[in-house]
Amino acid sequence: MTLLEPAPGSRVLGSPVPAIRPDVSIPSGDDARTVAHIAAAVVRLTLKDPVSLFFMFLLPFFIISVVGTALAVDTGRPVGVVVADHGPLATRLLDRLRHDHVLHVDAYSDRGGLNRDVRRRLLTAGVVIPAGYDAALRSGHPVEVPLVVADAKLVPEAVRIALARDIEQESMVVTAASAAAARTGSTFDHALALADATGAQMFTPVTQQRLPTRTTNQPRGVQFSAPANLVLFMFVNILGSAVGLIAGRRRGATRRAMLSPRPWWVPITGEICGRAGLALLQASVILVVGAALFHVRWGNPVGVGCVVVTFAVFAGAASVLLAGLARSEAQGFALAPPIGILLGMLGGCLWPIAIVGPGLRHVAAVLPTGWAMTALVDLGSGGADVGDVAAYLVALAVAAFALCAIAVAVTRRRFAQRVVS
Repeated sequence: MTLLEPAPGSRVLGSPVPAIRPDVSIPSGDDARTVAHIAAAVVRLTLKDPVSLFFMFLLPFFIISVVGTALAVDTGRPVGVVVADHGPLATRLLDRLRHDHVLHVDAYSDRGGLNRDVRRRLLTAGVVIPAGYDAALRSGHPVEVPLVVADAKLVPEAVRIALARDIEQESMVVTAASAAAARTGSTFDHALALADATGAQMFTPVTQQRLPTRTTNQPRGVQFSAPANLVLFMFVNILGSAVGLIAGRRRGATRRAMLSPRPWWVPITGEICGRAGLALLQASVILVVGAALFHVRWGNPVGVGCVVVTFAVFAGAASVLLAGLARSEAQGFALAPPIGILLGMLGGCLWPIAIVGPGLRHVAAVLPTGWAMTALVDLGSGGADVGDVAAYLVALAVAAFALCAIAVAVTRRRFAQRVVS
């Protein structure tokens, strides 16, 4: 019995090489040892291919960094503030902005300097507290506080929310104090103190309730891009390894493996296990480097491990199934990347599921990529434990088992056919 090797030059997105090579004999022993030997050969031969190493272990981190920066909650750039009214109410607003933990505030003396630094992207945004701010609020009239941006789409959502919240709350508190002073005949300062106390009771609980919900449902930066690329590259790279198996079938090596003294399911199971092992190796590197270098919070390690293992088996079975269905290497090469990227996209690996319409959310809810992605996001961003993602784990395990059974059946039928080299 022999191991398969690929046709020269066969690779998809740096996909692993196939599992069988004619010049390497399988040692005698029980079926489990044979399966383990085939699986180890898949991993060993893949690690010798520099192109596979690039696509499996380097490209994911480049994309995690780029996408994470684009979706970051806070770019670290400050918000510039010009105060054209130096009254006590304008100072109150400036203090509120400075004490907001989301914002980093730099004071500017004139509008021209503020506009210049916003255009140069030295500032995330700019705020102008206009002249007459104090007088207008004391008289009970709302005041428009201009927000200066170069491109509204480049301002992080958390910054926009914080600015709108601080400006609106300050305006509401001062306007309420002005109206109370006019009705009761008390001094404005006394009414403002009462309004401050009332405003703290009104606004603080709302802020504490909203922020965790947004963080859980809409992870940003590397907290989204790391699990997204883990799921995407596990699936795309392993699915692409089907090309190597197709090359081995064309050469007749898989037929010879099926005719060996070992049971017919042994080489097929070894191929699935080898590809699952490659997926686990890739995932382990992303998990470790993501936590150490990008400070990704993965969450409960047991839950993350269960998700990664079940999804790795699913990806390995999908690769073997594609090899059994495709008629040629060119067909496998053409099908693997689109299928992998499409399922990754629909599963929420290219954008957060929380921001899409209900139709796409329903699609993601029935896809294994969607189950894996949602479970990883809940574990990392939502603080979930194993019990909270149990439904996704069960669904992934059932899908992986079913796909393994289908892949074994299809591959046996296809590999048993006579191959014309």
